[in-house]
Amino acid sequence: MLTVILPSLNVVQYIGQCLDSVINQTYKELDIICVDAGSTDGTLEVIEQYADIDKRIRIINCEKKSYGIQVNMAMDIAYGKYIAIVDTDDFISLDMYSKLVMMAEKNNLDYIKANYTEYYQFNNNKVYEHRKSIISESKWYNHVINPKELPQLHCQDGYLWCGIYNIDFIKINGIRFNTTSGAAFQDVGFFHQVTYHANRVMFTDIDGYYYRILRDGNSISSPNGLKYMLQEYKRLIDENLIPIDDKLQWTYIYKKMILSFVAECDKDIIYNSFKNDSINLYLEEAVNLMQESFKYLKMMDFNETYWEKVQLLITDKNKFAQQQSKKAQAIKCLINKCEVHINISQDAQIVVFGCGIRGKRIAELLMKHGIHLSAFVDNDVRKTGKTIDGVNVTTLKSNITKNVLYLISIKNHEDDIKNQLLSNGIPINNIYVPDCYIWI
Repeated sequence: MLTVILPSLNVVQYIGQCLDSVINQTYKELDIICVDAGSTDGTLEVIEQYADIDKRIRIINCEKKSYGIQVNMAMDIAYGKYIAIVDTDDFISLDMYSKLVMMAEKNNLDYIKANYTEYYQFNNNKVYEHRKSIISESKWYNHVINPKELPQLHCQDGYLWCGIYNIDFIKINGIRFNTTSGAAFQDVGFFHQVTYHANRVMFTDIDGYYYRILRDGNSISSPNGLKYMLQEYKRLIDENLIPIDDKLQWTYIYKKMILSFVAECDKDIIYNSFKNDSINLYLEEAVNLMQESFKYLKMMDFNETYWEKVQLLITDKNKFAQQQSKKAQAIKCLINKCEVHINISQDAQIVVFGCGIRGKRIAELLMKHGIHLSAFVDNDVRKTGKTIDGVNVTTLKSNITKNVLYLISIKNHEDDIKNQLLSNGIPINNIYVPDCYIWI
């Protein structure tokens, strides 16, 4: 019923956990295809050991280091009615496929996707886990939808690995992965194609996939990230994989493209390389595509701050790089401030004042750096007692202790909140306003 495709290249540290999560699925009717692209760190040897024990595992050797070629090779020989793809530095919950196959069969779906969890294990074995929704609208969950009626899915979804796909649907529509070298972002073209062609899909709010972040050597942190992303969108256009005259679909595809390009240029490994000739070449091509997309898009398709950021990247890449450097420095200062504070005593705590979007961003940033957040504080009593990402929202009075560091996250009210904290006896050294560059 289900073919699970595992493309691998030098992931010996993680391949065992990944394979364990697949072969021990409660759903047993699996065809497992491991496609290795010439690993030299022992990854292939581990896969061969598993294949000796579990006869459902088939091994293919791929001569080229191309994620797209690896997946295409496996799709060509898949036995299953459905295919799933698991990146081999990630892992999945043991009942993921039993739930997805059941729902796909019951509803005759082209594809179905589950939510996922960002996962990171620190050197001290402490684990960061942050549950993520693949789409923002809860009303779209747990019932059959038609992406043709929701072209905005091109901007929201974008996750290859947390679902299963009907192989006949894939083949009938000629959907293939790009065969360029590398392993980053080659799911982008695939994602837009399945979104365009599908008629019956479902998003389920079950937890299924564990996506490992911040891994050393991860291809998405490569300085070639902008190049890979550019290749995907150029292929969609040049090969007319989605008819360019479908303006409604392309409005959202272009919006996703701009969001993706800017996200890549936000990475210090890229903006610090803007003077590099090859990076400059890809950036110029990306800027040209962005300007072309303005035939479909306008300022109102983005918030004002983001639109200014897009325009800055297009008109003055050096100033954009300087701004992003300030953002990185602001984040470094925030993390350092928190680390110094929590080392002062065993009962030292970190509290974020304000649980809106900015407060949540601060909390997520701290968690990704292994810093525990004790609570949110908010003056809106309607929020008291709620929980956000496992952190309680409380009142200020319940958190007044001498060893609490307050991080103010509410824009344009920093001075008012600072005075409120001071009037409640909080020392000025225990009040910190993260630099606004974090949010630009």
